[in-house]
Amino acid sequence: MSPSESQSGSAATGIPWLTYLLIGVFVVSFEGAQWSSRTLEAASHSELDAAVEYLEAHPYLDAGTELLHRLGKQVDAQRSRYEAEADQRGAPPIPAGIERRQQETLDALVAEAVAGRGESPAGRFGLVPAAPRPGRFLSYVFLHAGWFHLLGNLLLLLVVGVHLEAAWGPLRLALFAAAAAAAAGAVGVVSAPNLDLPLIGTSGLVAALLGAFAVRFASGSGVVYAMVMLAGAAWFGIGSWLGVQWSVADLSAGSDPLPDARACLGLVLGGFGSGAIAAALLGLLGVEAPASGASGGSRRSRAANTLLEKALEAQSRGRSPQAFELLTRALDEDPNSPDVSLALWDVALSLGRSAEAAGAMLRVLRDDLHRGDRRAVVDHWLELDERGLSGDADATLLIRIAAVLRDEDQPNAALGALQLALSQGERSGSPVVASRVARAARDLDPETAKDAAWRALGSADLSYDQRRGLEEMLGDLFDVRGRDPDLQPLARGHSYGKQDPRSPAERDQPPEAAEADGAGADAAAQRPQPIELEVGERALELHRVTPIGLEDEGLRIELPDGRKRLLSYRTVDAVAVSAVHGLAAKPVILIDLVLNWMSLRDEALKVVRLRGDRFDPHLLCPGHDSALAAVRDFLGRLIERTGATPLPDDAAAHGRPFAVLSDLATYQRDVLMADGEPKA
Repeated sequence: MSPSESQSGSAATGIPWLTYLLIGVFVVSFEGAQWSSRTLEAASHSELDAAVEYLEAHPYLDAGTELLHRLGKQVDAQRSRYEAEADQRGAPPIPAGIERRQQETLDALVAEAVAGRGESPAGRFGLVPAAPRPGRFLSYVFLHAGWFHLLGNLLLLLVVGVHLEAAWGPLRLALFAAAAAAAAGAVGVVSAPNLDLPLIGTSGLVAALLGAFAVRFASGSGVVYAMVMLAGAAWFGIGSWLGVQWSVADLSAGSDPLPDARACLGLVLGGFGSGAIAAALLGLLGVEAPASGASGGSRRSRAANTLLEKALEAQSRGRSPQAFELLTRALDEDPNSPDVSLALWDVALSLGRSAEAAGAMLRVLRDDLHRGDRRAVVDHWLELDERGLSGDADATLLIRIAAVLRDEDQPNAALGALQLALSQGERSGSPVVASRVARAARDLDPETAKDAAWRALGSADLSYDQRRGLEEMLGDLFDVRGRDPDLQPLARGHSYGKQDPRSPAERDQPPEAAEADGAGADAAAQRPQPIELEVGERALELHRVTPIGLEDEGLRIELPDGRKRLLSYRTVDAVAVSAVHGLAAKPVILIDLVLNWMSLRDEALKVVRLRGDRFDPHLLCPGHDSALAAVRDFLGRLIERTGATPLPDDAAAHGRPFAVLSDLATYQRDVLMADGEPKA
């Protein structure tokens, strides 16, 4: 389970109230402690002023650490002036008895000033390693050295606390937090047993939560996980870098810094270690639900996880048919669970029933694409392809997989996926599929690119710009082949493709040349037949929103009625971008987030629409000189974080340049492949 899944689970089960409650309690307790400390400090300063005046009148006395901390070099300067003046006057030395009584008076004044500090919140509730008290193993976490110390810990607490509460629930998190605070304090005490200054702050507790987070979400690690771990390491290291020890209360001056450093280090490392161990034990003992169940929080997900556990047990005992039946039921309960899908695929392979689990593996592939796990995409696709089950994938998924295969140095597999997508496009009747295959195959296999381009050009539904682009690409391909005779197809004869009966010379000959030789009719007959295209009948379900923020887990949007929601990046299958005429005086950039682009079911296309003339891109992506640069930055981040299919193609979706459509109906038909008036 990834942190983003945990976040969605938190939204499903309710607000993470315990995390917010802890943050509120820490802020209130800090304010109360600060008020009390200021009152006591004022009284202490008044009493310490009397000691300073006494020392100034008797500069030959031993100032002690407290006054040295306050006066610094002034003490030596005053003593030097006194000794010089005494030498000039020829004054006799101070009798030992008088000097002793004066020293006792000065020490008493200092002791009286310092005694009040023991009544401060840190003195009363902090954990003193030299004299630990049981109740203070919990009370010390409610005190902090200052706002910087407090806010740094609370920001980290907010991030990891929300995820852990979503995974464990508030009760388990509360018990864990109490035990972690005590364990961190115990390690701090052991690290510096002679320290007579109190330990304070939530550093140990937050380090324990970070350790638990590191173990709990390691299997779903991604960008968010890495950022949280780096932020935690940076925060706990900043104190040492600045040379301060926030976790030790400064009740007196001149203390040896080495025990302070040991205590603080023990507090943080002890907390992190105890948190990591506790999280590992929870997982091993099965106290918490499996990862996929924690993310959903629903009764259906819990039922699926129960079935998954039973299936794994049955498989371990050699009862594969029973495991297959249980996993099929689990997938019915939770179709989006990658754990269940992978388990079903493994069991199906052992039974020789891989064809029955091909749909489950395709769902895993979609999840791999969402997570950006390119290695998993390659491995899972090659498993399907090896067994001849890749034909169940839809054209859009095939094109996305082909892009990953190409980037991961699998050109033959990539070409096979594109050729399969092209054949799928014949059944779907979409010129968009053929057009995208042509562009994707251009560098892999010019012949496949030509094949796809000719099929797309056979459609009467192509816009002028789309048709011109394909014709220019065909011209470039013929020109390149004419100049470079060594440029050959990558995977001619691949199982996905069909052999072209023409000779290489005939295939390379432009149509104009064929007609000039009197073979125009034959060349036309040998071209791949255009796809017989019909207008798409998929209905459009439209939701108009305004983007107000790019967050780690999703896009923050505002609905027409003023309500605000977080649209998870994981829910977006495709991002369509075009400049459309007819919506305003100038073309309007439409950004459509398609939520079910890859759905195999006959259902309305669910689209979240953002209009470029109704939000300020500088608020989403500041720091750009122009609105156009900010929009392109916004689109780049959106496509990267969603991992979605860019429509009508990658360049246009990034605005380099934008595709320009004559009207809204043309855009919805050609780019979204939807027809009819949208319903809200």
